[in-house]
Amino acid sequence: MKSIRLWNACFIILLLPAILHGQQFAGRVTDASGAALPKANITVVNLATNVTNATTTTGDGDYTVPYLKPGLYSVTASAIGFDLETKTGITVQVSQTVTIDFALKVGSVTQTVTVSGAQLDRGQADVGEVVENERINELPLNGGDMGQLAQLSAGTYYSGNILYVRPFDNSLAALAINGAQAAENLLLLDGVSNEAAHGDAYNGTNSQIGYIAPVQAVQEFKVVTIPLDAGYGRLQGGVIDMTLKSGTNQLHGSVYEFARRGWLDSNLWSNDFYGRPTAAHTRDQYGAQVDGPVVIPKLFNGRDKTFFVAQFENWKETIPSTTLDTVPDPAWLKGDFSNLTYYDATTQSQKPLIIYDPLTLHDNGTGALVRDAFPGNIIPQGRISPFASGILSLYPTPNATPNPLQNSYTNNYVADTALTDKYRNGLIKIDQTIGANDRISLRYGYWERSEVQNQTGIPGIGANGEYPHGERVNTFSPEWIHTVTPTLVTDFKASVIVRGNVLNSGPLGYDLSQLGLSSSFISSLGTFGHSLPQTSPSEFTSIGNTGGEFTVGDSLAMRPSVTYARGKHTIHAGLDWRILQWSWRNIRGGTGFNVDRTWTQANYQSGDNTSGNSIASLLLGTASSGSVQINPLAFYSQHYYAPFIQDDWKVFPKLTLNLGFRYDVNGAVVERHNRVDYEFNTSVTNPVSSQVSSTALNGPLMGGLEFVGVNGNPRAFNSLVRTNLQPRLGFSYSPFEK
Repeated sequence: MKSIRLWNACFIILLLPAILHGQQFAGRVTDASGAALPKANITVVNLATNVTNATTTTGDGDYTVPYLKPGLYSVTASAIGFDLETKTGITVQVSQTVTIDFALKVGSVTQTVTVSGAQLDRGQADVGEVVENERINELPLNGGDMGQLAQLSAGTYYSGNILYVRPFDNSLAALAINGAQAAENLLLLDGVSNEAAHGDAYNGTNSQIGYIAPVQAVQEFKVVTIPLDAGYGRLQGGVIDMTLKSGTNQLHGSVYEFARRGWLDSNLWSNDFYGRPTAAHTRDQYGAQVDGPVVIPKLFNGRDKTFFVAQFENWKETIPSTTLDTVPDPAWLKGDFSNLTYYDATTQSQKPLIIYDPLTLHDNGTGALVRDAFPGNIIPQGRISPFASGILSLYPTPNATPNPLQNSYTNNYVADTALTDKYRNGLIKIDQTIGANDRISLRYGYWERSEVQNQTGIPGIGANGEYPHGERVNTFSPEWIHTVTPTLVTDFKASVIVRGNVLNSGPLGYDLSQLGLSSSFISSLGTFGHSLPQTSPSEFTSIGNTGGEFTVGDSLAMRPSVTYARGKHTIHAGLDWRILQWSWRNIRGGTGFNVDRTWTQANYQSGDNTSGNSIASLLLGTASSGSVQINPLAFYSQHYYAPFIQDDWKVFPKLTLNLGFRYDVNGAVVERHNRVDYEFNTSVTNPVSSQVSSTALNGPLMGGLEFVGVNGNPRAFNSLVRTNLQPRLGFSYSPFEK
């Protein structure tokens, strides 16, 4: 009957929301003979804050004190008629179960035992490594990207670019753990999800970090390479479990500045080649962090109960860069190609490159279709397209002399493509102890960055790159821990993350009507209807840009938990619930034209080195291809539910079984307005059928593309998997005491 009542209680708890139990103490209290001491008093004290947590042992002498912050602790055991024993100086690390056993002697003596160093986790089968505060602060970390320290753990592999390991580069999305692919890991901050619903313009939706914790604000983190606990889910790799610092009764702080200056750098080879001076690579990364008790003289003394952490960080960097462009000669823009030459490798000399008129195609008498050259290699003014002339006028004038062993116009412009980044980060966290049974915590974090770079080097409105690539993130996370009874503790954690991203691939403000485009077409481009269309002449640097995009991602994670100790069992159970939403307006590609030599070469069917020029083809209004990409404003959402239960069963003092079960329901992605293709239906009549007249058709034209949520189609384009049942089994066996 006792066993039946225990499991009935477990299923009742299963109906409640849950979260990982974080850091905790567990152990057993016996008398000198090894017999269990039920209802012995256990008191856990955080030595930095004097915050106390109390419980009593179960009928089997076991105890559990969950939901602790990493830090230094003392544990005291007492029972009527027995000595009081305190073990102090115990280090508790992130996601760790520290086992502290007591064997009390009969009497009334008080005994204190000092325990030093990190403790072995003897209660969990999970495999991982803690990167403790000492390594976080002392190891060199260029740029302050915490994700690089995760590579210290065995079983991790970083596939990202080592040049981009700044705090805002989201390097964790390129970290693979335990053989899984990158971006398949669970990101936790203070025990709750730190995953944004959508990343930046270059990344997807997996492992996209919400709040970026500055190095000085991090207490420690753990890389769990084999996550067996049923509280872990929605992952295929491992877990990055990070905890922030909490204030203590002592005031601590730091002020820092990391600076880089160009006079310490060597010059780029391209600058040396063209006689340009060393470009200035500058970086300033500075900030301050302070934590301690909240004290307002003569009004409020928060020692032992109210603590804070505050942090700010700024970053400003300019990375020098140059590029070689190929731009048209100014005379060409008026149709004069009389100076156009190409390099003849046979004679090792420059020879005239001839422009042919596409309107003069004729049979040369041998059956071959040929064209006539423009007299003097000059295109008449009346043949020049105003559209092309408007775009080509935005090219810069050549400023460099090409290599004589190449075409006369190749690499004739040296451009500055320096990258500038600005980044700022702010954090405030408050911890409050309310009486003996309640603890609350509130955290607000904010960061934003703006990156600007002209990646092609074409100045002005014709530039293409990042104008800007910007991100802004606001995060909020509350926590409430409540002790219901000495053996029943609840914890509610949640996080709200709003991450916005914008990427303009070129300057805005160009009036497209100058090119003769209609107002209806311009308005259809929306925000990006003020960008110069990207025009790509073969052999030349493209001009204009590819539009842009902006997204806003919202994520809500609610992960409360219940921990219940009875007998030799410690039960954790509940529901991991996350809501992800993101809106996306993407016009990457925008309006674009491609132009090549085809229209101005001698033979329209085959090209050669001696004839044709893409700039000439463009001037004549004969582009090779063009495209316009316009994507609608979309709003996606996804819900995730995962009830779970975990029983840490201390079978023997040296053997703990970790028995768990998790049911993952990873909801399908849906679009609010059903603006998603579903399938091509061959059984419906195509809408254009009435406009098609052909004797080859037996009846109407069949087949058409359908959308989700329309005509009986489901709202999601993939079906919901309802069979993701995950039993978990692990054990921890410690044959020796140390």
